[in-house]
Amino acid sequence: MYGNCYYPGEKWERCDSNSIEIGKLDSIDRKIRRDIKRINSFLVLKDGYILFEKYYNGCGEDTHNVLMSVTKSVISCLVGIMCGEYGYELLEMSVSEFFPQAGNFNPMLNHMTLKSLLAMNSGMMHLPGRNGSEPLAVRMQASQNWLDFIMGLPFDVSKSGRFTYNSINSHLISCIITKVTGTNACEYAKMNLPFISGSFESKKTAESMKFVMGDKTAGWHQDTQGNSTGGWGLTLTAREMAKFGLLYLRKGIWNGKVVLDGEYVHMSTHRYDESVNYGLHWWVDEVNGKATFSAKGWGGQMICCVPGENIVIVAASGTDSNFNTATDPSELVAAYLAD
Repeated sequence: MYGNCYYPGEKWERCDSNSIEIGKLDSIDRKIRRDIKRINSFLVLKDGYILFEKYYNGCGEDTHNVLMSVTKSVISCLVGIMCGEYGYELLEMSVSEFFPQAGNFNPMLNHMTLKSLLAMNSGMMHLPGRNGSEPLAVRMQASQNWLDFIMGLPFDVSKSGRFTYNSINSHLISCIITKVTGTNACEYAKMNLPFISGSFESKKTAESMKFVMGDKTAGWHQDTQGNSTGGWGLTLTAREMAKFGLLYLRKGIWNGKVVLDGEYVHMSTHRYDESVNYGLHWWVDEVNGKATFSAKGWGGQMICCVPGENIVIVAASGTDSNFNTATDPSELVAAYLAD
């Protein structure tokens, strides 16, 4: 009997689909093959069991996908684990409390909190680029010291308290994880997320976004000081992505063990500001009347959780290093969740 207490082990069990689901999933499969040819994998979990799993373009279960900004949601998860270990007062601490030298760079860092970085309303300077690229993040990658580069950025007072999506926020969070735990995000994940830890190996410095997009080996890129990249840089298999989504669907519990506090999961996956469909490094949406929260990455990477249906949907896609062509799996999610 299928229920919401099943967790996959070495072998992942499958569940049967009814005729309506078969029709929807067959239609999605045909659409991917015909129209959305950058999709490399599409997977649906129901009650923890695999309902649908297809791979394309020569990919398979062992293919590591460049997650891009899905990495941010993993960073958020690690913050929650860190707070459970070291105290939730960390969320209200300022950047300069983590890095005392920060106030010498910019006094406004005395007021920028960890929670404001997670909610993307820190006021950190941001310059939008073409097709979702972030020029300041590119300049950060080219710098000798990423953290010093961040500290030296101007603070945009007009954006403090207002949502502005900015990957530099995420990398600063990763630096905070290193500072508090004494190990980088990759190693901290390896210790605390053992059910997907096979992919947590530190990789060489992410010297350029083109390099990151082209490196599909298992692991997590780091900066010049050994901090795991916070806004991008992690690769996972589609099944590992699904396990991560299942952890959140189960409110932080994995196989009977509390990995992540349920209240933190709730706070992260609900709107931090009612005017913005964003929580704490998770996107919060309604799809065909169903509440969802999703980890999303440029180019067509997605982990979509649908709590009311006990469903996790995963899409992974090929990436274009020139930011010219992006795939959006949202229409596939909407097609599956249609009544």
